[in-house]
Amino acid sequence: MPSGTSKRILYQGEFHHGTDDKRRLQIPARWRPENTENVELTLILWPRNDVREACLMVLPLMETDALVDDIRETSFADEEAEILRRLIGTKSENVKFDRAGRIIIPERMAKIVGIEKEAMLVGMLDRFQIWNVERYQQVKSEDEVMLQRAFKVIAAKRK
Repeated sequence: MPSGTSKRILYQGEFHHGTDDKRRLQIPARWRPENTENVELTLILWPRNDVREACLMVLPLMETDALVDDIRETSFADEEAEILRRLIGTKSENVKFDRAGRIIIPERMAKIVGIEKEAMLVGMLDRFQIWNVERYQQVKSEDEVMLQRAFKVIAAKRK
């Protein structure tokens, strides 16, 4: 669980929020820990097929720690693991909540994913994504086409 909270946070739903000229973005109240003081989230530039389809993957501390542990378990001699370390290391940043429950999206990241005046926050249960609104509408349409196949993933796991 994120530090500063006693309950498990599930990132569910979609939220369309505006951003201000400082790139501050309101995080839904139910997605925030009870006490946001000194709580960090990790933003990772998350490619899909290419940069034009990139979004920000947002990980709470617990998920960031799990990712780091997974990466730590890879061999330093593994070239792909080295690339992964470098890519995640250079394409991620930690951000903190302000008193109003907002985060500031770093300028370089906002430019790459196309977030200017508004953004879509998309729940993924244990993490969430921040999207350019138009890009997300396209991805959402693609997701709907894949819905039946996606549900088969969980059905196969439950057998």
